[in-house]
Amino acid sequence: MRMRDRTCFRPSVAVLGSALLALAGCGLSAWIEIERLKWVNPDRSGLMDALGLTDLVPAAELGFCGPNGQLSEIIPDCPMSGVCFTAACAAHDLCYSTCGAQQSDCDEAFLWDLVQLCDRSDLPFWEHTRCYNIAWIYYDAVRDLGAAFFDATQQIVCGQDATASAGVAADAAGDQSGRGIPAPFVDADGDSMPDEWELEVYLDPTDPTDAWLDYDGDGRVNLAEYTHGSDPYVP
Repeated sequence: MRMRDRTCFRPSVAVLGSALLALAGCGLSAWIEIERLKWVNPDRSGLMDALGLTDLVPAAELGFCGPNGQLSEIIPDCPMSGVCFTAACAAHDLCYSTCGAQQSDCDEAFLWDLVQLCDRSDLPFWEHTRCYNIAWIYYDAVRDLGAAFFDATQQIVCGQDATASAGVAADAAGDQSGRGIPAPFVDADGDSMPDEWELEVYLDPTDPTDAWLDYDGDGRVNLAEYTHGSDPYVP
């Protein structure tokens, strides 16, 4: 009996590319990009499992994600039903509190922990892309706005320790060279909000300032409206 030529069943690169573009057009761009990042980073690792924090639940009155004020609105503990990022946020805080740590290492481990929590959730498949989007926004927030918190924490736990100073210096060099994981969604104006969502809710995907505006006056800026899944025009 003649064996079939298995090459007949291998889709061409062009066909696979077309399929991926079609999926991206259905709002799955983040899912595709995160899966690609997993594939090209086989040694990716987070911290929450190693630290035994996976079973953490948000405190009744004060969450573990983000400081008080506006940032706490942008990064709520539980941005989606059935998805709480508390364990990842706690692991990130502990990483910042480790003498000699590098901020970029802590931040990237944070992203992988967030992605893992998305993967472990009971979300329907089509909602994973939004979970991944939010995970990256959390990562972007600590990467861009966490330097002051990281430096202050390192000074407390290390004092003038040379190892800690070297870690901070290495991070600064990494940031200047553009180190970091890019957004898994299209964001033309770099305001951390997916263009697809901005168009859907009538925001301007070419205006980087609208992420920090509050059109409905409810005290929640537009970027926070996205992470909360709320309408930027309805209080």
